[in-house]
Amino acid sequence: MHMIRGRAVVGLSILVVAACAAWLEEAEAQRVTYRPGREYRSLNTGLYHIAIQKNGRVDVALASDNPVFANAFPMVWLEGDERPRRLKVDGRTSARTVVRDPLGEGNGIVIKNRDVEWHLRAYLTQPFFAVQVAFINTTKKPVQVKALYPWCVGPPGKGLVTLGAGTASSAVLDNFGSSRLRLESQGSEGNGPIAILNSETGRSLVAGFLTHDRALTSVTMSQGAKPQPEAFDLFQARCDFDPPITVEPGAMLESEVFYVAVAESSPGDGLERFGRAVAAANRVAGRKRILLHGWDSASGPAGPAYDEPALREALAVMDARLGRYGWNHFSVGEGWQDSRGAWMPDSNRFPDGLGGLVEDIHDRNMKAGLWVAPFLVDPDSVFAQSNPDWVVSPNEEGRAKFGSKVKVLDVTAVGALDYVASLGKRFAAWGFDSLDVGVADAPFYAERFANPWATRVTIASDALAVFHNSFGRTRTLRAAGSSAATHIGTLAAGSRPESAPRWDSVVSSRYRGAADALTGAVRESYFRYPSRAVDGGTAFFGLHRTRARWNAGGDKPLTDANVLAWLTAEAMLGGGVRFGDYPPDLSDAQFELLRRLLPVSKTFVRPADLFERDQPRIWSLPVDSPIGEWQVVGLFNWRETDATTLVLDFAKLGLDPAATYTVYDFWSGRYFGTARVQAQVRVPGQGVRLLGLKPYRARPMLLSIDSHFLQGAAEFTAIEWNEASGTLRGEFRGIANTPYELALLAPEPYTYQNVVVSTGAAEATQKDRVVRIRFRCGANGAVQWTARFIKATDE
Repeated sequence: MHMIRGRAVVGLSILVVAACAAWLEEAEAQRVTYRPGREYRSLNTGLYHIAIQKNGRVDVALASDNPVFANAFPMVWLEGDERPRRLKVDGRTSARTVVRDPLGEGNGIVIKNRDVEWHLRAYLTQPFFAVQVAFINTTKKPVQVKALYPWCVGPPGKGLVTLGAGTASSAVLDNFGSSRLRLESQGSEGNGPIAILNSETGRSLVAGFLTHDRALTSVTMSQGAKPQPEAFDLFQARCDFDPPITVEPGAMLESEVFYVAVAESSPGDGLERFGRAVAAANRVAGRKRILLHGWDSASGPAGPAYDEPALREALAVMDARLGRYGWNHFSVGEGWQDSRGAWMPDSNRFPDGLGGLVEDIHDRNMKAGLWVAPFLVDPDSVFAQSNPDWVVSPNEEGRAKFGSKVKVLDVTAVGALDYVASLGKRFAAWGFDSLDVGVADAPFYAERFANPWATRVTIASDALAVFHNSFGRTRTLRAAGSSAATHIGTLAAGSRPESAPRWDSVVSSRYRGAADALTGAVRESYFRYPSRAVDGGTAFFGLHRTRARWNAGGDKPLTDANVLAWLTAEAMLGGGVRFGDYPPDLSDAQFELLRRLLPVSKTFVRPADLFERDQPRIWSLPVDSPIGEWQVVGLFNWRETDATTLVLDFAKLGLDPAATYTVYDFWSGRYFGTARVQAQVRVPGQGVRLLGLKPYRARPMLLSIDSHFLQGAAEFTAIEWNEASGTLRGEFRGIANTPYELALLAPEPYTYQNVVVSTGAAEATQKDRVVRIRFRCGANGAVQWTARFIKATDE
């Protein structure tokens, strides 16, 4: 039977194999009947196996026979019941299936019973399987379903989840996009995926829902009243339907698709594979990566009060100072509109509309962006008074989220969704290339709906999809919204947290400080496919006028170390980089920082200490360039105001612990020497070190170039050492009117002699074994240079 609809077209699976004596000991501890060797169905993937017996018991173990899940089952919760009930499955009513779906090929089993179909699918040579359950109403009356649970262990049945000895002390991560990540050993519950690492055994588990078509999803894992050191005894994957869905007699209701990886080599690999599975399941894999870097006027010192002359002044400065370095986006922020709801230009600030400004932006070879919140309405506006059937109050959660002085557009009311589509077409007709959608999940929080049957998740995600489609899928949409209602929409478009010019977050504000916004973004990047591009919110220099606009006068001003860390993290995240201070207010030094950030890397940053603390401090960014492979590592000191020493374990970074690497800090230009196995580096208080770790060559080599944070990967096309002539030659793409500094290493027994640069005169200085060569590029184009060295034995 075809179980999966529309964009949730994903299969589920199970592989089944005989369990072993180790399973019996675990099962006896749980008092669950288990009969090894008597499985009714069994299959083996080579990495793990699953067994199902005639009595319906389902178990999962690794190929080594180490157990993972014991006695898994599905559940349903009907309206009127006090608690969910277990759906009875029977191995004797199971059948094998062939799996071919967006996740791959493999084998599966479907188990049918009177009121249930349980689909489980496994994928050959892959460490994961997928699960989906369908409830069938076999009564003669309609029933309402509050929740479906495709994969559970524990009450009301017996069972366990184990990763071997010390499972109860495992690190459990959930709520990946939150301000703080819970890092616990006593269990977890979140509305996103869950990742578990048992450092004692090295085994991990990654699980989460791939689709969010109709339900708000969550994953729960915990221990009961009698905790066991080797296991958790409660695991529930839950789909909540709000409002409950009515299932007519003989009809079927499907859960969302649940993904479980039990045989990953590392949790980092597992999280990346889960993200790719989400993209594949929702058919967004392979979409073009569109990145927008620029200024966000809504965050500037005038906030919503900017008029057209002020914006044109900012645009001219952006073009003159940053345009040639890849800063390609200019965003008109909140305040341009006459009211939320009507979404027309304020005639006082923009008497001629926005068309002329957009034309000017395009004439400067930049993209034009616009902030809009299409699902929010000002209650006193003419629009609200003219369309009373479309405007509703937010519910209690919505009022807490975006205030009580705003209404929500009921997109289920007759004609409202057509109006949303007309807005998208309007902004496209004005010439905008991108939209920042504020509170994109607002429909989710409406107090009531004209359509009482659709779930909140469906309503919110469909509204965002209609808006994006009408604006144009070839244009860029970035949605700010935290609920699963915008999950699929933000996958296709991108998302960003809302940040303020402060280092630490303030409890009373929805705007995050830098430390929380950035560490939340690096965790969330695992699930932002297809590109994994995610930004950490608008960055700030924290100038006085900007802080006054944000009422941040009572906060500690951002330090130079704070700003450097913020911009570094933004660039390493690989998404759109934007700043909020008014461009004409920036100093030459601040423009110099900005020009070194672009382009962002095409590879993905990975926190090496993701499972060690709630705010990862060691960010690893692999570099694969025409001139070699190395790593750029950001060391962040998020909390301590004083400098602290961080230890880089090369093995954890994926580097060869037997090899030797040069260690060079990009921002300070400091060479720390060479290191093997590990390096210890002092990091400024609430600041950053941006290290280039390059394989050491026992001859002259390029350490870095000061024009870009990847230290050579963005601009170099070739580099060559000639031992016979003692020359190091290089070529890179130069940018007009830009100074450059090369940092070359001249190890013993080599001595620097001279350099020739195609752009003309060059200045060279040397301290210890580092040679610095400075010159200026007058025009765009290839720059060649040749540095000569003499080996002591040649003299």
